[in-house]
Parts: sequence; C-alpha cells; structure tokens
Amino acid sequence: MATKLPPSVLTYMTTYVDECDHSKCALVYKQKTPYSEHSITIFLTDIESLHRCFPRLEYINMDFILQPIPKEEVETTRAVKPAYTTTKIVISSDYIDTLWILYFANKYPNLIKHVTIHFEDMSLEENGIGNWIKYFSESVNFLDIKCYSGLLTKAKLFVPCHNLTLLNIYRGGAVDMDNILDQYPILLSLYICGSKICSLKYPQPSQSQHSLETLEIKDI
Repeated sequence: MATKLPPSVLTYMTTYVDECDHSKCALVYKQKTPYSEHSITIFLTDIESLHRCFPRLEYINMDFILQPIPKEEVETTRAVKPAYTTTKIVISSDYIDTLWILYFANKYPNLIKHVTIHFEDMSLEENGIGNWIKYFSESVNFLDIKCYSGLLTKAKLFVPCHNLTLLNIYRGGAVDMDNILDQYPILLSLYICGSKICSLKYPQPSQSQHSLETLEIKDI
C-alpha cells in the first residue's frame, strides 16, 4: 500500500508549489501569500512522510511554520533514517527550535555544506544560533545568516567551523571581527551588510596572518 502524504503537506503542495523539476528529483516549496492569510504548520512526522513518498528528493525549499519538537522527542530526532539524496534544504520560518536543527543534521548528512539561517523577529532562544551551528560545524563551508532583529548581539554565534570558506551576514547587530577570524581560520570571503563592526578595545599584537581574500562591508 502506498504511503499517503499528511493533509498539511498536500494542502501546501496544491496551493503553493510552483516548481517541480522531475528531471533532478527536486521538489521546491514557495509560499506566496502572507502567514496571516494562509499559515500551514508542519510537524516532524510530515517531513518523514514526505521522504517516504519521495525517497529521491535532492532539494527542498520550505517556507511555512515548523511546529516545535517536544523535548521528549530528542531520541527520535537522533534515530531518523538519513535522506542521503537531499543535498540542499532552505528553511524560512519565523521560529525554529534547536531540536529541529538536530533533526536536520541527522536527517540530511549530505546537505550541510551550504547553510542559510534567516530570522525576522525575537522568537529565538538566547544563544540559540550558536547551538544550531555546532551541529554542522565540522562540514559547513558556506554560511549565510540574515537576522533583522539584532539577535547576534546576544547570541554566541561564532562557534568553530574549521572548513568554512564563505560567510555572509545581513543585519546581524554587532559583529566581532576578531572572533570571526579566530573561529573561521580558512575563511576566504566575508560579506557584512547592515551590522556594526566591533573588535577588542585594546587588541594584542599578533604575528599570525589570516587567509581571507575578499572582504565586503556595506551599510554600517
């Protein structure tokens, strides 16, 4: 008997999906209407059902509400069947908890080269971004962060990512340049837009040199 998609996913697909590239086994979700008019909540079980129906998915772009995962489900997030074919996933949501990031890290072992994090409000637990990044810190090489509420002034964002080569930060509050260079030793390209640049008040002399090749700063 074929696996059935949950009603929430079916509703979303029939309403908002505007692109489905069958030749590449890619399924793209794009929500065109505001959340206030048509908001759809997705649960962990919905994502699992999606992969049971489409086991060859390579690319997923999700723009809907993710229901927080209960803390008692932490072992479930660790025991999920990996989706090895999925190599890129984009998540746009006004709230996403740490357990979702743990789930994505376990579910998609081959996608965590390029990670995009986008926040528009204050519904982020303090220091949460750093907790998220640590789950894919060993493999990510392109990190794109968009944060429109100054959360990075509070969050311990810059955990060590020794393979990171490209970093983009949009409206991230106060960004510590020293910390970026220390935590990302092979960073080649850094783009900062709409953020304050800060550093140690009295930096210590250093003989070490960094590998950074491209630095672009806008709208400080």
